[in-house]
Amino acid sequence: MKVLINFSQEQVDALDKIARHRKCPRMRIVQEAVGYYLSQKSPAKGESLTGFGAWKAKKVDGLQYQRKIRGEWEK
Repeated sequence: MKVLINFSQEQVDALDKIARHRKCPRMRIVQEAVGYYLSQKSPAKGESLTGFGAWKAKKVDGLQYQRKIRGEWEK
């Protein structure tokens, strides 16, 4: 898939320097960088990117927990 990405001139210059040094296309450098980023930042299997369902496996009633925690505010 092709995408349009805006880079600063400094970023383009740095990418070009790396590409020249490695003797490969700039596109490959960007692809490798994105691949590395995704490998580091992607959630582990079974994890969610959002908070939805975060308490699904908990054995606590959400409303009871909310009341308990809010009750501590008044102490």
